[in-house]
Amino acid sequence: MSPYCLLYAAPQTASRSILLRPPTHALTGLWSAARRRHVYLSLVAVAAVLAEFMPILLNNVPFRVTQTFITHEVCTWLAVSILLYMLLVVLGSFLVKWPNMPADPSTIAGAMYYICDSGMLDSMEGVSMLGDREQRSLISDRGLRYRWVLEDGKGRVDSVRHGPE
Repeated sequence: MSPYCLLYAAPQTASRSILLRPPTHALTGLWSAARRRHVYLSLVAVAAVLAEFMPILLNNVPFRVTQTFITHEVCTWLAVSILLYMLLVVLGSFLVKWPNMPADPSTIAGAMYYICDSGMLDSMEGVSMLGDREQRSLISDRGLRYRWVLEDGKGRVDSVRHGPE
């Protein structure tokens, strides 16, 4: 959803919109969000990284004779603080302005829904036959910016002529 949120806010370059790939892990998501200076996505990625440690912390919450009381206390309060941080991130999602999107853009059908009537499709003819690097350089060199357009109650992604990236 992050690229669509950025497109909704203002026209974006190809590298910040249509050429973005979803991160496959929380750490790469944190790196990607920091590079794009997307604050909310960074907060979500930090929550996802902290969630990786929750099983270890929650395992030490029930006090056992085989552990020290300090270990129990530290793990308990770290787990509570991580859960509170996650709660704040969820509450913060209500403050983020999301575009109105009836279809889920993370699926192929959803992505097709948003680009089907777009004028940018004509300019992409033959690009699918190129390799990854050639595709990226060709699309970036066009100097187009991409935006979220709302027409007839249907949102879509479209391109706008602009200067070089």
